[in-house]
Amino acid sequence: MTLNINLLTDQTIFLLTAAGWSPERTYDPTTTIIQPLTTIGWPIFPEAQRIFTALGMLNLNLQHLPPIPPDPRTTTPDPIALRDHLWYADIRIDFDPAEAFAIDDEDFIVYWSSHPLVQLHGGGICPIGSYHPWDTLLVCGDGLIVHGSPEFMNPAPGLVVLGSNIETALNQLAHQAVFFV
Repeated sequence: MTLNINLLTDQTIFLLTAAGWSPERTYDPTTTIIQPLTTIGWPIFPEAQRIFTALGMLNLNLQHLPPIPPDPRTTTPDPIALRDHLWYADIRIDFDPAEAFAIDDEDFIVYWSSHPLVQLHGGGICPIGSYHPWDTLLVCGDGLIVHGSPEFMNPAPGLVVLGSNIETALNQLAHQAVFFV
């Protein structure tokens, strides 16, 4: 129930280690994460459990990390995509679903659960944390990792795919983090 370290880039390992993670780390999410989420009405499935066990309660504040060493396996991003991300002043990733926006709102649960992308990827969705101060990180039933904000917070609501599993999503987030430190 840990991360597959062979799928993580050097940048990702560097960021996770700086936040207190190690390959041997395990976290018991039963009382702090799983019970509150199930009480609210969120489903917990095996991939969500794996993420909570490996990353639960970690906080990556990317503004306060030391410079990230370059990773030769990654490519230089599109300058337009880089420009679109530079306006964020407070980049953080919290693997505490309680930090995610409006997770206790029934309308929010219905909104994300009925999203067409979620229906294509296992039919279930569960918050795993937050990305930036206001986007929610979610895992779909088949392990797809997405982030998004509800319609009333974003004029163009939707889900943004970060990766087919938590490892590829973490690599994507670490790659983006290069430009904030």
